[in-house]
Amino acid sequence: MIEDVWTGILDLTSKLVIPDWGALVALIPVALLVLIALWLARTALRFATAGPTRRGKQRITPQPPAGVHAGPVSFAPIFGAVGTFLLLWGLVSGGSPSCWAS
Repeated sequence: MIEDVWTGILDLTSKLVIPDWGALVALIPVALLVLIALWLARTALRFATAGPTRRGKQRITPQPPAGVHAGPVSFAPIFGAVGTFLLLWGLVSGGSPSCWAS
């Protein structure tokens, strides 16, 4: 009696420890179909609860949130991009003017 229970427990754990890979690979399409169905259901639910939308083309003037202001115009990002490009170009080309001539 105890040996039968022990054999049953070992059979169950052997299925968990050493799975049948052929059967698991055969379940991949089923798992993908379930995931796609869940994604479609979620998307349909989001569309159903999205609320009303505006009709027609209406221009909305952008307004920043309260307390936020734009800083002055600066050319620093452009200078940073050009400087980074020149630094990387110098690293790639060797950095010596003799390689620019060839």
